[in-house]
Amino acid sequence: MQRLPTNVCMVLPVASEKSSLDELTALADKIVEVALPSIATVSATSTTMSEVEHLRAENESLRKRISALQTATGPRRRRSCSRNSGRT
Repeated sequence: MQRLPTNVCMVLPVASEKSSLDELTALADKIVEVALPSIATVSATSTTMSEVEHLRAENESLRKRISALQTATGPRRRRSCSRNSGRT
């Protein structure tokens, strides 16, 4: 019983008064089966959030680099499309 998850350990003593060992085992299996998807979801959400934070930091770093490059090169003049209009 010491190796069981906390949520299972909380339920089994209450159920043990009226249940056999086989019934308690089945109940423990069912509790673990039902609880695992929510634990997996929380873990996946945590991973996703850390990935989002990483992407935000990388995005900010790239913005700073682009800004620095634009400042270093100065404003650029655009070429006129009517360059050839004076030639015949």
